[in-house]
Amino acid sequence: MAKKQNLTEGFLSVDFDEITRIFADLRPTVLKVATVEEFVAMIQKATNIIFLKYFEFPQSRLYKPEELGFVVQHVMDCINNITPAHIPYESISVNGKWMLRPLSDEEKSAPKQKPS
Repeated sequence: MAKKQNLTEGFLSVDFDEITRIFADLRPTVLKVATVEEFVAMIQKATNIIFLKYFEFPQSRLYKPEELGFVVQHVMDCINNITPAHIPYESISVNGKWMLRPLSDEEKSAPKQKPS
């Protein structure tokens, strides 16, 4: 049986409204978290999605509470689809649901197209 080509293959479904709600609930706790790894693990546990692994945070060092504010803002920007250019994924909207797909190494190294 031939497999039908799935247009959303490789994309992860993301419910931004749900994540934003969960994130608002977690925010006071997040600011007490010591490392980005713990922070990402907490969000992943709460949301049951793994897309945060595609966010490029400097890994494996302790963050001060004031620095975690930057991490929180960075993730919120991504959740709100204000995606910084260095984040290696593309997003599409399918039937009103956002989908994320990590970029391949070739896509990451390709020159960015500027909207005209």
